[in-house]
Amino acid sequence: MPVLLKDTLTTQPVNENATPNPGSNFTTIDGETRNTAGMTPYRVLQELRPDATEDQKDSAIQAHFKVGDIAYNTRTDTMTTFGIRVLKVKPFEKTRFMDTTYFHGGKYFYPELGLPRVGVAGDPAPYLLRNDNTITSLLLGCFLLAMFSFSFSKNLFLQQLKNFFFVPRSVAEMTETALERRFQWFFILQTAMLLGIIYYVYQAFYLHTDFVIDSQLALIALFAGFFTLYFGVKYGIYKFVNWVFFHRQNNEQWNRSWRLLSATEGVLLFPLVLLVVYFDLPLPSAFIYTASIIVLVKILTFYKSFTIFFSQSNVHLQIILYFCALELMPIVTSWGILEMIASYLNINF
Repeated sequence: MPVLLKDTLTTQPVNENATPNPGSNFTTIDGETRNTAGMTPYRVLQELRPDATEDQKDSAIQAHFKVGDIAYNTRTDTMTTFGIRVLKVKPFEKTRFMDTTYFHGGKYFYPELGLPRVGVAGDPAPYLLRNDNTITSLLLGCFLLAMFSFSFSKNLFLQQLKNFFFVPRSVAEMTETALERRFQWFFILQTAMLLGIIYYVYQAFYLHTDFVIDSQLALIALFAGFFTLYFGVKYGIYKFVNWVFFHRQNNEQWNRSWRLLSATEGVLLFPLVLLVVYFDLPLPSAFIYTASIIVLVKILTFYKSFTIFFSQSNVHLQIILYFCALELMPIVTSWGILEMIASYLNINF
């Protein structure tokens, strides 16, 4: 049979119309009336008996301190960063089932109806990449489309990897269909999008850049579009220069090799983006990995350019000029343009 303990705490009646004054309460504890002006919660609990229950501690705190409503500031926040999107709260509509519940009539059951809010406002959860629906949707879409494309062009991909270091004897072994070529271009688009995500992470989380555009999707689309333009312009320059100076058969072989290298670059960058987003890979390590992939692709590009165009020539200085003009200069120029775009979008106080 449960034992009901008598409450040892008694308080004087509180006038609801009077202004609350936490330091003017008189409390009777164990039959002794004490003036508790200027008391703190710690001192109140120290006045209780050592064997006081949690209910008695709670009654003592409520007897000394009356919790008031939080008066939120309604003035305009002048320190709000320009471009931050303000969420619009959808008005709450009362349903016909609200008046038939067990908690009907409770004071704190419907805080969305505009009742006074009590307590302390909590801190908002920090922004994390793994919780961003935009980045998650982009990565999931890339993975599904990459698996779909690879299932149709697997044979071509493996054949091109084999022919990359061993030149085939006949031209028939190097043929590819229009559908397989489109899948390769999709992998190049994936490479551009992954580079756009990496550059966005570099600006937003490593340099802590505050953009005037508050949408992550718009920023990633902007950077990915720039890298897509970079690959397109670079491919066009390659075709024009090779058309002027080299034979048609060598040009076709180089185009296949360039598409293979660009597509492979995106395949190698995809695990890196997953590690950065979902496993908190340190950003300096991620940038070192990205730079290593880019350097490796440039070395293979230099090797393939030499074997296709300059292996039969006795003048080897031309390959250095060719590589610097069509590989190093575009990447340095693109980095400078990217920095200009990021500086233009940055909020300068």
